[in-house]
Amino acid sequence: MKAPLRIAVLECDEPVGKAKEKYGGYGNLFKELLNAGADHIAQKDGARRPELDVTKFDVVNTEHYPTLENVDAVLLTGSKYNAFDNDPWILKLVEFTKKVLAQDRVRVVGVCFGHQIVGRALDVKVDRSKVGWEVAVVDVALTEKGKGFFGVEKLAIHQMHHDIVYTYPPSVEALGHSPRCDVQGMYAKNRLITVQGHPEFNGDIVTELLERRHDQGVFDDEMFRDGMSRIPTFRSNNQARAFSATMGKEGVHNLTSKSDFDSAMGTKDTLMVLDCFATWCGPCKMIAPRIVKFSDTYEDARFYKLDVDEVPEVAQELAVRAMPTFLLFKNGDKVGEVVGANPAALETAIKNNL
Repeated sequence: MKAPLRIAVLECDEPVGKAKEKYGGYGNLFKELLNAGADHIAQKDGARRPELDVTKFDVVNTEHYPTLENVDAVLLTGSKYNAFDNDPWILKLVEFTKKVLAQDRVRVVGVCFGHQIVGRALDVKVDRSKVGWEVAVVDVALTEKGKGFFGVEKLAIHQMHHDIVYTYPPSVEALGHSPRCDVQGMYAKNRLITVQGHPEFNGDIVTELLERRHDQGVFDDEMFRDGMSRIPTFRSNNQARAFSATMGKEGVHNLTSKSDFDSAMGTKDTLMVLDCFATWCGPCKMIAPRIVKFSDTYEDARFYKLDVDEVPEVAQELAVRAMPTFLLFKNGDKVGEVVGANPAALETAIKNNL
């Protein structure tokens, strides 16, 4: 029997709120992600599922580290702290990372703050970004190496950072860039892989972080609304890959074609709430977070989004003239309509037709 892959998760912070209640620490969150990846390998390639031995080390409070002889890879998590600061625990983490990078067996994985620590350990500039925060789901333009590594042309991934790695170290290959961050990922064969984004995050985690930082005054209203508007789209794009097979009641589902719309309209005895929006529409972005909350509150209804510029034939069929327009259907018949970003009127319409 093949020995398990031993991965040490270096916890550089801890989750907050509901995420902390659910996962306890980032080590458990990454353990879930890594095991999901192992399952995917077995399902996709028909190979034997890799066995994982995931251990956790608190490098902030106890400054506890693994012995390299006992692990095959170390994973540095995200953090609210600054990777360029000189706090004793951060300096110790940088030195440990340099130690790992100096040998040739144990691999290094860095995520967000961890990505920046790796950059610092490789002697490139890590500092506050001059263009501000990058939050919620962002499309990362991938290099050819990035496309081959991730298996997609473009990577949509959650972001939550104000600091960046400014340049690529000469010893690594670039994986991608975004409008606000030139160094979105680094790769060196048999040595390291890092990403600035958060593959371990989901919509609920990012929503809570956005809300907390908005309440604390870190994010202004515009940044908060913009970030929140991109969370449900990311969820629904993932779900839309298997639209007919995975249509659940929760969340806001994105209708990306006429056939998607027709399939949704075929639902019997369930209220269908359709948000007809446009990406350039300010009021659409403002009300988007409320639509997500309505989808959680009114579980007996199904919520959908339709980009009128992406599916114009449906918008024309429905005679949509202003954005946002909310149309309510039941058994294929229109039972309500709300024009404009009016959450109170929309909630009343939903209640009246359930």
